Amino acid sequence: MAEHLAALPMSLVAAVGGLRVGVVHGDAEGLAGWRFAHDALDGPANASWLDGIRAASSTDVFASTHTCLAALRDFALPAGRLTVINNGAAGMANFSGSTFGLISRIATRPSPHRPLYGVARDDAFIDAIAVEYDLAAFLARFEKRWPKGSPAYSSYHQRIVGGPSHTIEQASGRARTAA
Repeated sequence: MAEHLAALPMSLVAAVGGLRVGVVHGDAEGLAGWRFAHDALDGPANASWLDGIRAASSTDVFASTHTCLAALRDFALPAGRLTVINNGAAGMANFSGSTFGLISRIATRPSPHRPLYGVARDDAFIDAIAVEYDLAAFLARFEKRWPKGSPAYSSYHQRIVGGPSHTIEQASGRARTAA
């Protein structure tokens, strides 16, 4: 499995309708990059970087994961419009008081599942869709691998059972957080 994963490309570019979509883990420059995190996206210092990657890549939408907290932002930049969707964590809670994960959906047709938030762009729909999972089974597997007192338990257990201190409004950009 490790060899298979190591052979995969760092990013993927797909066409969805008329949009060029970059799929990354991290940000446009690195596998472990954090510039697509919700707080970085909202930071004024990030605007010139976003404009630069938009110009250099000709990418209309970046779909990212990795930064733990979800975000959707739509920017009007000098180099052109850029949309960034970050699902935060598909397999863990993304919002305070929740236990569902998120999937980023980018398609030419509206979702048959009600999105938590999204944006219609050109001929595409860019949405965050809630993913329910068997929390009890997930928690049992998690606690077997990372028991109470382990670093992973300390870092993730509370998030798994009750979500992070993050809201749908913060993720969707309806309530901007300070950078």
